[in-house]
Amino acid sequence: MKKFLIIFFFLNSFLFASNDLKIQCIKEYNEITKESPIKDSAPTSIEILIKRNSLQVFAWDGQRLEMHFEYEDNDSIDIKILSSGYSNIKNAVFFEIKNNNGYLYKYSQKGVYYKCEGL
Repeated sequence: MKKFLIIFFFLNSFLFASNDLKIQCIKEYNEITKESPIKDSAPTSIEILIKRNSLQVFAWDGQRLEMHFEYEDNDSIDIKILSSGYSNIKNAVFFEIKNNNGYLYKYSQKGVYYKCEGL
């Protein structure tokens, strides 16, 4: 019985570890990014770590900001991260990733594109 529990614990830990997502995104200077009003204030790089459907790390240019953001499970988008606790939707920031393409934007404003890859 002990052997079974040890094997079960190991396999269970492995399965949960394999669900972790580590992502690195780098700003792309394409036509849409060039037209964005947030292009100059948007970070050059974004790092993300999601463990067990919980946002653990969300860093802009090395500055950790996960306490201000939350991960939202979304069927149509691979990853969606949004500002948490904002009082005015116009101040909210959103970051979405679909098919390795990231998009950082504010409500009703053109955003900035990123190329993302898993680590």
